[in-house]
Amino acid sequence: MRYILQIYQVGSNTFFGRGLVEKAVDLLRGIPDEKDDTEIDVWLQTNGGSADAAYHLGHILRGYASTLRIVVPSWAKSAGTLFCLSADELYMDRLGELGPLDAQVQHPLHEEHQVSALDIAESIEQLAQVAISVVISAGADVIKYTGITRSVTLSYMLDFASKFIGPISSKIDPHLLHAAIRVQRASVRYAIKLMYESKICSKKPNIPGVAELLANHYPTHSFVIDADEARNLGLNVRDMSTYDLKEEVAAFHLDNRDNDGTFLELVNSNEIAKDEKPKIDEKPGGDQHEEKPKKKSTN
Repeated sequence: MRYILQIYQVGSNTFFGRGLVEKAVDLLRGIPDEKDDTEIDVWLQTNGGSADAAYHLGHILRGYASTLRIVVPSWAKSAGTLFCLSADELYMDRLGELGPLDAQVQHPLHEEHQVSALDIAESIEQLAQVAISVVISAGADVIKYTGITRSVTLSYMLDFASKFIGPISSKIDPHLLHAAIRVQRASVRYAIKLMYESKICSKKPNIPGVAELLANHYPTHSFVIDADEARNLGLNVRDMSTYDLKEEVAAFHLDNRDNDGTFLELVNSNEIAKDEKPKIDEKPGGDQHEEKPKKKSTN
């Protein structure tokens, strides 16, 4: 039997987190068929969230289905991209986009904020590059125009760079930096594990390199990885035009793109085109209660 799991998140306050995983598992428990007799398609839209949750749900789904398809009509960023690596078949529309493996980290001083792990991890590296550039380029000019010896110039330039960069680097929370680095490392490990389990990357020796590129090659959280770019990385991405339920996906996307919040539902594929779509489980599927924390003063 074939089932459709719809995970559709719209709005900045949605979050791919553990609450969503728990609700999805509640729905999956209603599947009566054995794994060998079960196929699952996931229709996905998300801005991302927790790398732990994305890996966990992908791994769980593989335990329920002999074939796992993931369909991205619009976007699946960050942790959503990590989740896509669990697919045997990944379908993307022309508007579809993935993103770097840039999971979110909770700010230690502002609980209502989630911040980019990639931005944090790269900030210290960029500061180091600036310091090195100051020492090398400015030091060369000092030697050229003053005739001061290299050793004396190097000593002065290192002291200058330290005083120049110090006030900036002191603003970086070491705990937040450590958390960001750990999350990025975990994302790479999760990506490798999912790709080995799935058929998303047919060239298995290339998997560690693909994971590293997804985590560290792209400069921003919002960088667009479209279908062509994903294929260039080595991912087996199929065109949406070859998906047998493409019209139903398009209709579902149009019906829900203006809704705010998280929509989560599991349906039988035989019923997907009908007006009345019986749920496998009648429990509410939304994940609105595990979204990015909101400010208490306004909500």
